[in-house]
Amino acid sequence: MTVAELDVNAARLAHLRWEAGLEALVNGSDAREPLKGQEDCDLGPWIYGTGLSRHGKLDSVRQLKTAHKRFNHLADETMSAQVSKLWFAECH
Repeated sequence: MTVAELDVNAARLAHLRWEAGLEALVNGSDAREPLKGQEDCDLGPWIYGTGLSRHGKLDSVRQLKTAHKRFNHLADETMSAQVSKLWFAECH
């Protein structure tokens, strides 16, 4: 995939797989692959590249950027809390 184009279905499926990995982590299983940050998924590079440069005046693109950033921030907090919980359980 080039940065200029975005396969919305592929990005949606990638996010669903990512969410499943996060859910597995929260439920005590290790994720199959390391969870990535917001700029590392297919949607992030599109938003911060083509999305904002070509369509940044559209409210929907700005809203997508905000929602994507918030989602990843909350997911990062969830992962950090889970790692802390696992670390605490191992030490006590």
